Amino acid sequence: MPAISSGRIINGNAYDFSSITITIANIPYQGVTEISYNESLEPGELRGTGAYMRARTRGEYKAESSFSMGKADFEPLLQALRKTPTGGYAEKPFLITVVYAEAGSPTITDMIEGCRITKIEDSHGGKSDALVVKVDLNVFRICRNGSYMVAENVAAAAGLVAP
Repeated sequence: MPAISSGRIINGNAYDFSSITITIANIPYQGVTEISYNESLEPGELRGTGAYMRARTRGEYKAESSFSMGKADFEPLLQALRKTPTGGYAEKPFLITVVYAEAGSPTITDMIEGCRITKIEDSHGGKSDALVVKVDLNVFRICRNGSYMVAENVAAAAGLVAP
């Protein structure tokens, strides 16, 4: 049985933003100023005439992500995504890898799979801060350190049909 974590870090450091290495479309970027990703599974319900739910469905999975990066760092990403035979840069799916590594702590690798750009926002003011571009993404799924929230095909995973 695994030990129960007390929430205290004994032999390592806590992860912070400088612990993260972000690779977008196979290119590592140090100019990412923010990354966000989430996933959810919302089961459907079967209800009858009673007050209680009679059954639930497996549900619908949804994943979302966004990131922000410096304006100068965004241009090489656009160049990489433009190298498609057809279509525009928002039509090419790509992978984002987020690696958390800190001395004395385990390395964690999350993958945001099947990303496509849905929105790009440049919103700059009169301050002297560096210019940043925000990018919203449509995402297939998220792999959190080797684990998925939902099996790709329940029947195939159970050995009932060929995958």
